Amino acid sequence: MKRLITILLLTVCVLSASAIEKTILIGPKTIGKGWKDNIVIQPEQFQKAVEGDIMTLYTIPARGTAQAAFQSPKDWQPIAPQYAYFSVKAPVRVTLTGDLLAGLKQYGLCIGGHDYQIVRVTLMPATDMTETEVWKGSFTAASNWSRNLDLQRSVFQGIRMGDALCFHFSEVGADAAFKLADTKWEALRSDVNGTRLSGDKFLWTISDQMQLVKLQLAGADGVVTHLGGKDFTLNRITVIRYASELDPDESTAQHAPREYALHPGELFRGEKAFPADYSQNLRLTAAPFQELTTDYTLVASYRLMPDVEGPVLGFREQRGSWPDISGAKETQWRPLNGRTVVLPLDEQTLDKVKTKGLVISGRGFILNKVMVVKTPK
Repeated sequence: MKRLITILLLTVCVLSASAIEKTILIGPKTIGKGWKDNIVIQPEQFQKAVEGDIMTLYTIPARGTAQAAFQSPKDWQPIAPQYAYFSVKAPVRVTLTGDLLAGLKQYGLCIGGHDYQIVRVTLMPATDMTETEVWKGSFTAASNWSRNLDLQRSVFQGIRMGDALCFHFSEVGADAAFKLADTKWEALRSDVNGTRLSGDKFLWTISDQMQLVKLQLAGADGVVTHLGGKDFTLNRITVIRYASELDPDESTAQHAPREYALHPGELFRGEKAFPADYSQNLRLTAAPFQELTTDYTLVASYRLMPDVEGPVLGFREQRGSWPDISGAKETQWRPLNGRTVVLPLDEQTLDKVKTKGLVISGRGFILNKVMVVKTPK
């Protein structure tokens, strides 16, 4: 009998161990104002992921309007239209389709946005997820936005914060778009307000208490939300609920660079890597330059990366295609030899940085500090 109990306990332990949420990025990483901050999760963090796995972004919003974005470091475009910007009031979960996973394994993932802090990013298997069908039928959205589907309160009974609504489509047109509106015909959230569709599924996480309330408060006709759009057919709506244990082993996780408090005169302090492929940039807003005069010089300090030939740094305008701060169309790359790099703030340069801010680009170094100092006379 004791042997049987032991076998059963071991079986339970094995089953429990399989249902884990693996951390791939450990914060904190502050994503500040103005869409200027980001972090790239390296491709190696996704190499063991399989199609259907679920990636979760855990955050602490600094403001109610905080938004994040998922972009490909290949071209800085959203990994899918619905991830161009989205709310981060609750954990954000993404089911990794074959197309998404291929890009993540090759290029990694850039996470940006404004006004929040990344706590961690995880991966978990789809087996840690339950999916319940709450609506089935056939609704075809006309090409001129003239048709809507009224969804009753009963569809969303029992839904909770953190759950995700999965909309299953067919016959998705090239210009297909999708909208969820409340009983006053106002969008439930910005990421379901005419969002372009790609693929046959759209996942929408309930991340705000007000969204939950709107999905449960019906009008006199029992309708809680209107679903509209163009050029698609809706076949099913399911509710996805997640349950997993966080794996305590974080030995293979990527760590966000250590964050430092800025000292007087500093515009950046930390450790930001600029790899050999020119994929990273530091964007500075115009705000810290407003009180400066031509008596100041900008100074960038760094350390060189080993095994990267030809390290360079460039200062660029934060507009359009980011031309060189000097006015040249092509970036004027400055070879790095370990010494600090300076940018005198003459009238022309000062006018540009006060208007749009500044971008620092390059390859082969880790940026430690950017500051402004009085120019020696």
